[in-house]
Amino acid sequence: MRKQVILALSFVLGLSILTASFAFTFRPAAQNTWHYTGSNDPLQFNQAENWEPGESPSTCDGAPVLPCQMNNVNAADRTQLQQILDDYPEEEIFEIASGKSS
Repeated sequence: MRKQVILALSFVLGLSILTASFAFTFRPAAQNTWHYTGSNDPLQFNQAENWEPGESPSTCDGAPVLPCQMNNVNAADRTQLQQILDDYPEEEIFEIASGKSS
């Protein structure tokens, strides 16, 4: 009887560890950097479909005419990015994004 209880508890513990490891394995990693690919229309700056994951292929050292890229953004996908962008009116996107010239 005691052997069966130990075996059952070992099984439950092993199953719990396996389940916990899968829970962490399938989470999408947050994308920390997004770069702007949209037009120069300020009304488009805070639309997630105008941003791509990763660093900008061009330099971000020009005058802030267009947003260039956002660093340290905790967004794994465009849905999460849109939730962040919704907190910023178009003219305030430059507060979280570096700029580039047109």
